[in-house]
Amino acid sequence: MTDSPGDHRLGARLQELLYHLEVTDGVDPRDDSPPEDYSAMEHGGVPTGLAELDRMLGGGLRPQTVTVLGARPGVGKTSLAMSIAGHVARNAGTVAYFGLAETSRGLAAHWLSSTARVNVMTLRAGMSQEEPAQTWSRLVNAAVLCFQDPLYGFAGPSTVERVADICGSFDDELALVVVDYLQLLRDPGTQPRNDQLALYMRTLKDVAAARRVPVLVVSQLSRALEQRPDRRPCLFDLRDSGSIEDTADVVLLLYRDDYYNPRSDHKGLAEIHIAKQRAGPTGVALASFAAEYGLMTGFPPAHPSEFTG
Repeated sequence: MTDSPGDHRLGARLQELLYHLEVTDGVDPRDDSPPEDYSAMEHGGVPTGLAELDRMLGGGLRPQTVTVLGARPGVGKTSLAMSIAGHVARNAGTVAYFGLAETSRGLAAHWLSSTARVNVMTLRAGMSQEEPAQTWSRLVNAAVLCFQDPLYGFAGPSTVERVADICGSFDDELALVVVDYLQLLRDPGTQPRNDQLALYMRTLKDVAAARRVPVLVVSQLSRALEQRPDRRPCLFDLRDSGSIEDTADVVLLLYRDDYYNPRSDHKGLAEIHIAKQRAGPTGVALASFAAEYGLMTGFPPAHPSEFTG
């Protein structure tokens, strides 16, 4: 039986994290930067919230397309995917997020942490009453915002058929579908791995076309890139199947120099390499990464204090 989307609204999961708190006056976790121009959506682009990336993509993620986001473990691909999903849910419409390696509570904690600018590990472990009052206030106010957002999280292992069925069950129009990540999709069949991944990509492309929605697919990259002097990823690092590159309309590859080089001069800076774009240029967009919050934002950040705790 197909899951009911209403059972997976992440805002409802926040009650498990904050059931004992009351809303108090405090700092609104949203910044006061000028609102984005969402007129780009009229021309087919769904803004990601990262201005430089949106500019290079011609307004954002395009409906009826599949964008692959690849990176090595720990670089921040889930943080980028969740940051985009949260931004779209708050500003553009309904998002279906398939976190195949997560629990529902884990997805909610990540989302709340990035919205409130509260350390995600502290939140997952449990907040202490000794935390500053401003931190508690920021957390609760962020929870109020998140509760209102139409972000639906489907956690745990899944098949690509289930993903397609769930996307088809939404009554309202979807603004974005996220699958995190491709290699965790399961298939009861015995066909070769490359053929499985090709099937997954074709099915997700069908979802994008049928629902007229952009689909963002997170993917692992080959560990072979770790052996190169320059560990910036390339298209051939997409793991397991050339069909990933062939089917994708856009391929984004994430790199952070400070992940590999502790003494990097580029701490907190992420490079989003647009390695493929059928209808536009390739190049590099910069983003700011706050690892403690699991948050990617446009570069430079509007409020540097947000990234210093």
